[in-house]
Amino acid sequence: MELARAFLKLGEVYVRIEGAMMNKLEKQRMEAAKKLELQRMNMLMDMQMELKRSKLGKRRVAASD
Repeated sequence: MELARAFLKLGEVYVRIEGAMMNKLEKQRMEAAKKLELQRMNMLMDMQMELKRSKLGKRRVAASD
């Protein structure tokens, strides 16, 4: 009987630890996804700025001809 209670207690502890680990992993996954999204947005903004600079430079060259 005590052995059965010990196994039940062990199972409960395992479930709690597993749940805590899953929460931690989910938080890490969300943080990584957030960082990737910020990098993507920064890259897109940089590309837009470069395109505008390029177009502006071409206009200046065309205007001076």
